[in-house]
Amino acid sequence: MPLPGKDCREVLQFFEEIQLITGHDVAGRPTYDELALCHDPLERVFMHGEWQEGLSPTTGLTKSEQAQFIAFAAEIEHWRGRQIFTLPVDRSKMDPDALSLDTITMGEWMARKAFDCAPLLWQVDYSCRDDFGGNLHEVSAWAGIHYFASRTGEAGNAEHETVLTWPSGNGWLVDQLKTTTSSSILPNQLIYQIAEQTNGVEVLSYDTQLHEVTRYTARAVVCALPRFIAQRIIPGLAPISGLEYSPWVVTNLTLDELPPSPGVLPAWDNVIYGSSALGYVNAGHQSLSSRPIETVITHYDALCGQPPAKLREWMLTQTHDQWVQRSLQSLMAPHPDLAEHVKSADIWLWGHGMIRPKPGFLWGKERQLMQQHRPPIYFAHSDMSGMSLFEEAYTRGVNTAETLHQAL
Repeated sequence: MPLPGKDCREVLQFFEEIQLITGHDVAGRPTYDELALCHDPLERVFMHGEWQEGLSPTTGLTKSEQAQFIAFAAEIEHWRGRQIFTLPVDRSKMDPDALSLDTITMGEWMARKAFDCAPLLWQVDYSCRDDFGGNLHEVSAWAGIHYFASRTGEAGNAEHETVLTWPSGNGWLVDQLKTTTSSSILPNQLIYQIAEQTNGVEVLSYDTQLHEVTRYTARAVVCALPRFIAQRIIPGLAPISGLEYSPWVVTNLTLDELPPSPGVLPAWDNVIYGSSALGYVNAGHQSLSSRPIETVITHYDALCGQPPAKLREWMLTQTHDQWVQRSLQSLMAPHPDLAEHVKSADIWLWGHGMIRPKPGFLWGKERQLMQQHRPPIYFAHSDMSGMSLFEEAYTRGVNTAETLHQAL
């Protein structure tokens, strides 16, 4: 995850608690555990037959295309300078000019600004698919600009663009959250009803190993489920119409080694210009080994361009081998011999991978309804923010816990 900005107060406090932040420099900027700071090179894009550093496709641009990249950067700096966009989303400024951006798509905004060169459109489209699971014609312009203008994290021992990463991904953060609560976690439980009672809440849970149903009663419950599930298991919870969840496919390829390809050395995030997929993250990037070693690369594919429900139906028709071939094909240009190095492949289909901030959703009535608790049932999920980010999920959890604590 990117370095959290000052508005991510809850996340910063958590990082101090788990000693991911080890101190502060004389300017007050956090100092992070060096092992968690992503090693260089951070990002690279495969274009014109070789890897180039960074995700901006800068190689071989015409003067006109270069001018559009400069103009786009100036637009983003304009919004960043007004300090409107931030994380968590709901701490952003309610600026009328910015709010109007939520009424159009990012594609419409780009067209109005005459940003029409293919390399720039590809980069913005990739960014929307990467964070929101939708292309620039499906995602709100407010969300699109937020992607570029909201990141303000600083560190005393790293550059602004640095990300925090671990070989196990954000699973490492989950492990830190579990350190003081593991004895209270009941695994293999399928919650199929959360119902309000006279003196509290009744929860019905099916144990998938023991094949038994347990009835729990409590004074209150925190429901940290996405809304499309919550409204199916809480009797009387009014469905919210128009929610869009992006289908998402994650493929873990275990390799005997990552085969070399021309250009910049292997990076943490590796993207292929013009691809409909999102490239791959190298789980072994933090390794200090000086020789080729077995590693895992995680290939991401955000399915968009058609109604999500139709794409979910299509996902279920594909076999394991077809998904593997889809990943290998998308990586064919930089790694034509990748298949020879694959030892195993694990596929995970996320039919509802993340909430999609379509036009009108971020600052519309639907998201406002999602944020309303229903005591003694309280809600906490990142889809209440309209963006599937760790910062949003963690902050929702903390704020809901504090609300519940005050209520009790």
